[in-house]
Amino acid sequence: FADLGILPTLVPQLEKTQGWVNMDVKLDGTLAAPKVRGLIRVRNAALELPDFGLELKKLNATVRDFGDDSLKMQVNVESGEKGQLKLNGKAKFLSATDWKVDLKIAGKNFEVVNMPEAWALISPNLKVSMAPDHIDVTGEVTLPEVALKLPESTNSAVGVSEDVVIVNPKEPVEEKKKVSEKMAISSKVKIILGDNVTFDGAGFKSRFGGAVIASNQPGKVTVG
Repeated sequence: FADLGILPTLVPQLEKTQGWVNMDVKLDGTLAAPKVRGLIRVRNAALELPDFGLELKKLNATVRDFGDDSLKMQVNVESGEKGQLKLNGKAKFLSATDWKVDLKIAGKNFEVVNMPEAWALISPNLKVSMAPDHIDVTGEVTLPEVALKLPESTNSAVGVSEDVVIVNPKEPVEEKKKVSEKMAISSKVKIILGDNVTFDGAGFKSRFGGAVIASNQPGKVTVG
């Protein structure tokens, strides 16, 4: 058993971690074709993410191998007053360049941010498929409650000073192109706005609703 209280020393973004992890793992194979055998369990874990104002609790996870180069994983976690999120998946690793991961993510009223300028709950129902050369995401995400509030100091836009110099403006685009050439990302996700999605800032208050399908294909701009 290992105490998760040590995590903040390894990951500074985490605070007040607690819980236990039990690992019975054996590594076989080679660096090019590693094989993982055994069981990993996380029980009654909790942690805080201060950058997002979040407190995750009742985190339980299991990762188990089935002796045929495949793994099965289950994760359950709570956030907010009644928010729940479940992840179920399986993975198959034949080599460093031949692997596949399939995930199902489902949840209800899961709090993803709790800050003065932004608070949001999500209810996702997604399927994610990953391989060395692609990521594919499908399903829908409902936003039952969202409250966005701009600080008063940001209500007035400030222009860029004339003495600002932009160095290598094309470099980020080139880097993004290199990444996209290695990993093709496609998605088709329906985003549904609930009855309590509000915005307060820039001199007006508004409430939003409706739904949109966000679709993305490799090499193309995301459309909705």
